[in-house]
This record gives sequence, C-alpha cells and structure tokens, in this order.
Amino acid sequence: MPDPVQPARPNVLVLYVDQLRWDCIGAHGNPEVHTPNLDRLIQRGVSFNGFCQHPLCMPSRASFLTGKYPSQLGIYQMGVPMSEDVPNWAHYFSNLGYRTNYFGKLHFLPHANRDHRCLHPKYGWDRMEVSDEPGVYHDAYHAWVRNHFPEDLELIHPGYPPATVNWMNTLGMAFARDDKDRMDVKNAPVSYGGSDKSTHTAFVAQKTMEWLEQEASAESCQRFLTVASFYAPHPPWIVPQRFLDLYNGDDLNLDHMDPEVLSKSDPIRRAFLREAKKGYYASISEIDEWVGKILAAMESCGRDRDTAIVFVSDHGEFLGEFGLFGKSWPAPDACTRVPLALIPPVGRSFARSGYHPILAEGVDVLPTLLELADAQVPPDLPGRSLVPVLRGDLDKIREFCLTEGAEGDGRVWRRLRSAEWSYLRDADGVEHLHDMRQPYGESRDLSADPQCREVLQAFRDHLLDTMFRMERPSGRIWVY
Repeated sequence: MPDPVQPARPNVLVLYVDQLRWDCIGAHGNPEVHTPNLDRLIQRGVSFNGFCQHPLCMPSRASFLTGKYPSQLGIYQMGVPMSEDVPNWAHYFSNLGYRTNYFGKLHFLPHANRDHRCLHPKYGWDRMEVSDEPGVYHDAYHAWVRNHFPEDLELIHPGYPPATVNWMNTLGMAFARDDKDRMDVKNAPVSYGGSDKSTHTAFVAQKTMEWLEQEASAESCQRFLTVASFYAPHPPWIVPQRFLDLYNGDDLNLDHMDPEVLSKSDPIRRAFLREAKKGYYASISEIDEWVGKILAAMESCGRDRDTAIVFVSDHGEFLGEFGLFGKSWPAPDACTRVPLALIPPVGRSFARSGYHPILAEGVDVLPTLLELADAQVPPDLPGRSLVPVLRGDLDKIREFCLTEGAEGDGRVWRRLRSAEWSYLRDADGVEHLHDMRQPYGESRDLSADPQCREVLQAFRDHLLDTMFRMERPSGRIWVY
C-alpha cells in the first residue's frame, strides 16, 4: 500500500511571505483577520509552531533557502551579500531533475546600492524574476507594470529608501523621480491608486500562474520547484481599497499588546495602533486572495494532485508590541515565531492536519522536502526532517528552536525557544529569561529571579549543547 505522506517525488510550490506574524492567520486562532484561502490550505496540511533563524530579511532568507544557520553562513546582519558558492534549494532540486523557478523577493543582495537593470546572479535557479522592493527600482516588477499597466507606473513608486538616496548622491546619479525620499506613512495604511492587478503581490501571483499555464501546455512532465515570494505584508501598507474595506480599525482589538504598555498610550496612539493593524491585515488579505487564485490555477492545470506546498514567512512584525514596529532585537515571538505549514498534494494526507504546537525551524524544511523527494539529506544540513512527525512519530519533535543575530556594533546573540520558555544571551554574557506560559511573559525578564536559577542554568547547558550539535567539521577524503 502506498505511503499516504509520500507521493512519488512531488512537485514543490513555496508560498513565501515577508514579515507575517504567526498569530495573524485565521487558522491559527485569529478571529479578526480575513484569510479564508490560507485557512483552508493550512487545514489540509500541518501547521507547526515555526521559528525563523533570524528576525531580519536577508539573514533569515539566506538561512531558509540554504538550510544553514546564520552563523554557518557568516550572515548575521542586513547588507551582507549571499555567496553564489553556497548551495541553496535550487542546486539540491536541480540535481534531482527538477526545473526551478523563483518569482518575487529574493533579497540575497543588498538592494539600495545597485542598479537593478543589471543582470542578477541566478544562484542556481533555472528561471528567476526578482523584485526585492515594490516599485522602487527598475526591476522585474517595474518592467512588468510598464508592459501591462503603464498607467500605474508612477503609482507603484513609494519613494526611495534613504540608503538609495545616499548611494545615488555619492555616485552623482540623477534621480528618476522628484520625490527622492521614501513616502513617510508612519506605518499607517494607504489606499493603492492603481489597478488591483498591478500591485507587487499581484505581480508575484500572476507570474506564478502564468508559469503554471505554460507548464500545463508543455509536453514534458518534468518535476518543478517554484517559489512565489511575496513582499507583503512588509510595510509600507499600500493596499487596494477593497482590502482595507474588509476592516474597521475601531473594531480591531489590541490584545497582542501588554496592557501595561498599552496603558501608557493615549487615545490618539491607540487609534493609530488600530489603523496600523488594519493596514497590516489588509495586506495579509490581499495575499490570501491571490493565494486562492494560485491554488485554483493549480487545480485547473491538474498540478494540485502531484504538488506539495510550503507556506512560510521569513520573520514576523512587532505591530506595536513593546511600543515598536518592524522587527529585530531582542527577537521576541512577535519577530521570530512564523507560519510554517506543509501541505500534501490533493488526495494525500498526513497523519494529522491543521495547527499543532510542534516546534519546527526554517532550516527543517529543506531536509523535509528532500526526504519527500526520495533524496538523501546531506550531512552538512543542520535541520531535522519533519517527515517522521508528518507520519505521526512525535518522538522526533524538537525541544528547542534557535534564533541567531548580531547588533549593529557586532555583538552576537542567540535565543533558544522551548514550548514553555524563552532564553536569550549575547556575547557579553547578558541573559534574558521569559516564562512563555504566562500572559505577556516576554515583558517580564526572570533571569535575576532566584526561583528561576535552575531553569537559567539548564538553558545555559542547552545553548552549549546546541552550539556543539551545530558544528559540521569537514570530512577528510582519505586515511591520513
């Protein structure tokens, strides 16, 4: 009898989003956000208690798409280019005979100090149409809008990032537009003035669907790995009005924020926080609609029955927690806990479905997919295949998830997250311990609490063990 988990070498579709918190999906227990397509997708597969390996875009993406920890790549901060010499998903699956495609945000290179019209390294992908920042540069998205929605070309540009302004000034380059500085929206939602079909989210989805149509008409049946990499819900939240209309800011709660922090906010600040949440949710709902269209296109061309799907985010978003927006240090759950769902081909099933509080890391996905593709998992990949868990073996679950990073001054830090605790330590020996069983436990550091002394010492040992296990010495090639 065939294994219900493992079809014969499935296709793989990765729905990769940017800056999506774990708790902002309906299937994860959020009654406010409108995500019907993602909810149905997640209920058909398994959604884990996922954690990224870094709370910033470039290090997290480098880690996820290579299956290596940031420390193994030497990429702890933004602005560090990804080496073309490091194997990523494209190389592993190309060796298995897969055709590989990447549409949307890659962010292996710094985007503010280069000309996006120039040839982008392929990093092993057969087809790559990269756009790391919506509307800012003359990239694949800009060219697509110019050709299909020329009337919207001026509307997609939100203004230049400050680093780009500095780079262009330094090189004496002329600005393509008068508005040199990025639109200062202060995390408030803005209604997009162009066609619903010309947004960056629509671009990624339509490129994916266009490729699926080409795949359906092709004579070959070559297996594929395709990544649809959305920029949303990363701010600025410039979203078509009909998605903003799904939400009334006055009706949105602020339950994700510590009441002690919230009590210090005046009514104007609270109203702003709700409007920010509205923009964030609207951006998520736009993704959800286009995901639904991608899934319908897959069904139409008959690839839904032989394609496994991964839904994942590179990191989360503070969304007002701790009085902050964005992501980064000190790497709380708001920034590091992410959606991570594996969905089998239609007609197949895993031993369980829906959300389960099973710890998983981003680096676990590559070895999982390689095992599903009947391929050996290289010994230098530190992640753990989740296939045993998908088959119902809960003895194989993780005890801890690791997140790594470095501050602007170069101080390295690491965080271990268990089901019950969060432990963080930096290179100076400063420690933080939080009881995640308590409401808003991350607002209360227990590292100096005498009653937590044993827990603290246990995490010190766990971190040391984790670092030893991460080591992958190069193997010698012969008897020395």
